[in-house]
Amino acid sequence: LYEEWFGVIEAQFPSDAWVLELGSRSGFLNKFMSFPITSKLFPTPSVEIVFDAQAIDMAEAFFDGVVMTGVLHHISY
Repeated sequence: LYEEWFGVIEAQFPSDAWVLELGSRSGFLNKFMSFPITSKLFPTPSVEIVFDAQAIDMAEAFFDGVVMTGVLHHISY
């Protein structure tokens, strides 16, 4: 299931795109794609950026895209 889904995500971006993956878990998407920049709320060995995505502080248009899988249930509203 994930291989198919990650293939769909990868097809949306050129190979040189800067894509931020929110809630990267163990960097699973990274194993299928060469370009995601991994992130998570807390540090793990496979995560490049540690921050709270609900309080993102990056310049507008810094990334070409933002993707997430299995993350929405963690967001309080």
